[in-house]
Amino acid sequence: PATPNANLVNSSVRALSDQGDAILINGFVVGGEDLKSILVRTVGPGLEVYGVTDVMPQPSVKVFNQASVLIAENSGWETGDSGAITNASALVGAFPLVSGSADSAVIATVSPGPYTAQVAPLDGQGGNVLVEVYDVTSGSGFLVNQSARGEITPDQEVLIAGFAVSGSATRRALIRCVGPTLGDFGVPAPVSDSSLSVFNSNQVQISSNDNWSDRSDAAEIAAAAQTLGAFAVPEGSADAAVLIDLTPGSYTVHARGVGGATGTVLLEVYFLAE
Repeated sequence: PATPNANLVNSSVRALSDQGDAILINGFVVGGEDLKSILVRTVGPGLEVYGVTDVMPQPSVKVFNQASVLIAENSGWETGDSGAITNASALVGAFPLVSGSADSAVIATVSPGPYTAQVAPLDGQGGNVLVEVYDVTSGSGFLVNQSARGEITPDQEVLIAGFAVSGSATRRALIRCVGPTLGDFGVPAPVSDSSLSVFNSNQVQISSNDNWSDRSDAAEIAAAAQTLGAFAVPEGSADAAVLIDLTPGSYTVHARGVGGATGTVLLEVYFLAE
């Protein structure tokens, strides 16, 4: 797991989400030993002021633990503890949610372990949505990795995941965009050929890949995945992956289908232990 001098302090994913197999799923792992507080937000209508079109009009969020037990849910952020959500959003530097909007948010106290935040339309109407997970508690607990499973479609050709690294140290990360290998796990209609691009806070591309085993460091990528406990991606597959050293700051990863390929992709960001 990551150490306190370089923490993964938040994660976000923007993509299309709908019902059934097309729902957007953001996975994350809480490290450390202590309980911690997290803020999870799903923003649909609130994206329109940033020029995003075809937004999900009424996103709802459900947070599940490792045992698939529902631990928190919300539809309409002001139906919960809106004061606490407003304060937590300001604390972590998130943009404010609009009063009266149908965006959703929850604050939950969680123990170390893996969780998923699942986004679905309350009224059955899908669209673009942003799901965010923030670390509200300072201390020994922190996010260890993030993942997002979403859809690449002709109308939405890119899935965008964002994350922020705090602290003072440079950390090595494994970033993967898995498409075709998802079929081995029974995922219907995965992207047949996936690619990824990593950008820094200035939107400068700092790394990219299409076909991970063509890289000169493919053996290191495979070894890193094994060390982290990530499932193996077959050599020669059309999945994408990079190993990259990250200084503290904000980053985004763009996942695409190569040659217009569409379907389901899994985007993962892991910190390697020092």
